[in-house]
Amino acid sequence: MYNFLSRYGQLIGLGLGAVIILIYIIIIATSGSSFAEVDGMSSREAAQILSTKSIFNWGVFISIALIILAFLAMLGFGIFQIIQNPKDSMKSLIGVGALLVVFIIAWAISGGDGEVVQAAIDKSNTDLGVTSPDDDFNWITAGTSKLISGGLMTTGVLVVLAFVGLVASEVMNLFR
Repeated sequence: MYNFLSRYGQLIGLGLGAVIILIYIIIIATSGSSFAEVDGMSSREAAQILSTKSIFNWGVFISIALIILAFLAMLGFGIFQIIQNPKDSMKSLIGVGALLVVFIIAWAISGGDGEVVQAAIDKSNTDLGVTSPDDDFNWITAGTSKLISGGLMTTGVLVVLAFVGLVASEVMNLFR
């Protein structure tokens, strides 16, 4: 399977993409009446009317399906590779485990008091004009803030480690 995909994978992907684009263009071209309605309107008004039409939904659903398919293929081939070559995969598994440990530590020390964070988020929401729980910007919670802080701390730690590793390797190369 690996040899087949390494040889024909790009061609298959390109062909599948071309077929999907062709089908999408045919669907849009045969829906001319939808575009006749918006002739002469401003871009904003036309976008609002066209967003209610279902001719564009097909492309969105296919894009989502392809992203899910690519993720599942990546996951499946990764697991297959680990099962097939467990000794060679050990370094990768250790690296992923180390990243998880760094993230869990960063997540654990981030955030602080949930009530203080929630009060700051509520004030930010008020400043943004959010007046009800149904508004678009009200998805920020103390838990989300803590998760984002943990991710940012993890990124910072990894940047510092990369910089230290770069400097250390250059210093070692200087003395060789």
